[in-house]
Amino acid sequence: MKKTKLQVEYDFDFIFVGLVSSSKEYTLAWHLNKTLQVNLIKQEDVVISMSNQNHLRISNLLFETENSALRLLGNRSIGGNQDAKSLLLPELPNFTHFITMKDESETVNDQQLLNKIRQIIVVDYAALIDALKLKNKDNLIF
Repeated sequence: MKKTKLQVEYDFDFIFVGLVSSSKEYTLAWHLNKTLQVNLIKQEDVVISMSNQNHLRISNLLFETENSALRLLGNRSIGGNQDAKSLLLPELPNFTHFITMKDESETVNDQQLLNKIRQIIVVDYAALIDALKLKNKDNLIF
């Protein structure tokens, strides 16, 4: 019997920013709220099942409007150990958080967003990341 394999291509049409911050997540979220004029609200943690029966529990804060969504995600699994297997994106171990920004009205410029984030005093480093080049980009689909 012939087998058919389903291949699904996901749309990664969002701005993706990696952050490094030594501050607590709620402090980082507060500064992001003030600087970007948003209201990030803690959502249920994202749980990702891994192939080896482990689960990643990733912190998730969200600000949503009719035309856009800004999400702050932690890179480390909550309650996980400090190895690469407990990261949302193991290929980017130096980043502590990620921001995804989906803007259907296309009024947000990725470089302007990055510049605003870099001005935040608790952000040590911020960089735009091409999600399509990531090995574990499927972890960003939920």
